Amino acid sequence: TYKIDRDFVTNNLSLISPTGDPNIILDNPNKILDVNLILTQRKFEFKINKVNADDTTQKLDGAQIKIEQPGDRDDLTGTTGNANASGTQEQGTYTFDKADVVCIIDNGDKTYTSTYKVIEDVKPSGYKRIESIEINIKFDADGKVIDAESTDPTYLDVIYKDGSVEVNLLNT
Repeated sequence: TYKIDRDFVTNNLSLISPTGDPNIILDNPNKILDVNLILTQRKFEFKINKVNADDTTQKLDGAQIKIEQPGDRDDLTGTTGNANASGTQEQGTYTFDKADVVCIIDNGDKTYTSTYKVIEDVKPSGYKRIESIEINIKFDADGKVIDAESTDPTYLDVIYKDGSVEVNLLNT
């Protein structure tokens, strides 16, 4: 079995033999290799908790949240307190269980950082609307979340664990 490696800087694909030998020998006279590539979009869990900034134990239902994913990916939408596609439902929370892993090169160190934008389209009654917050998510070479941080810590707390991201949006 040969491995296909992708260089994210040049976007070139290369074929690597099981032994690591760079001299791949094809056994047909035309030196043609037919390859079927099946590309699967990697996903991760992105959980949004809406909480009262003055009492973080008070979770807030009814916030309509949109996550703008990097590139030409579809936006994700959900309402805190409602069940998601997998049937998960929790007060003041919405879990996007199929956010796309989007890899953008980061200093050539085989980790990738992408910026996701969280927008509150509709706020819970009696609270201010959080318009837009950017969250930088860092993935390892296999697409697993290894770090996450916000560009605006005023309104949220960002936690990453077990390959997922959890965000506490603090409403006043």
